[in-house]
Order: sequence, then C-alpha cells, then structure tokens
Amino acid sequence: MVKSPQSGHKKNRSKKSNTQKDNTRFKIILWGFQHKTGFIKNSIFKDSKSGVKGLKWVELNNRLTELIEWGLLTSKKSDHVDNDIFILTERGREIATEILEWEKKFPELWNFQSFSGVKLID
Repeated sequence: MVKSPQSGHKKNRSKKSNTQKDNTRFKIILWGFQHKTGFIKNSIFKDSKSGVKGLKWVELNNRLTELIEWGLLTSKKSDHVDNDIFILTERGREIATEILEWEKKFPELWNFQSFSGVKLID
C-alpha cells in the first residue's frame, strides 16, 4: 500500500482485483473436481477449457498455494513426472458440489464477474 499524494489515503497497487482472484479460485476448484485423480499445474495452465489459460504463472501458483493453505487442495509429488499433483480435499469437493448447485438454483450469479466463465468443462 502506498499513500496517494493528493488525499493522503493508501492506495492498493495490486493489479489483480479480489473478484478476479476469486474467479480464478472457483475455476481451479471446478477443474480439480473434474480431475478426480489430480492434475499438474501445467495441465490447467495450458488447457483453454480450464478458464485460466493466459494467466501469469506466478498468479496461478499464488491461487493454488492459497487453496492449499485454506485446506481445499492438497499437493503431492508425482511418481511419474517431475511435478506436483494437485487434488481437491473433501472440503474442496463439497464446495465444488455447492458451486454446481448454485448454478442450477441461482443462474443469475453467473452474471457477476466472480462467476464469469466458471463451469464444468464440456
């Protein structure tokens, strides 16, 4: 945070809004829900259907780390590739199920930026 010279108030210089971060978190949760055995970071990063293609690598890593810290995602070393495998926790699966229920009950939520593009992959 930096003080604005005109007002003396602090301004947030973060380039990503909380809405955009939440949107990415929702997309990761649903991606994990569809990949029950787990996924590697590169797969979600490169697949256009994930909804996070084009996101900066560090931003994706930050969102994954947050979801791990919040107990919604776990990470383990793969036996076959030199990458971590990310898997939704039981709580993460419960949240994914609720998101899908919200989509049925409250389709209007998908007009909000937080839910824009959040969906199961066709």
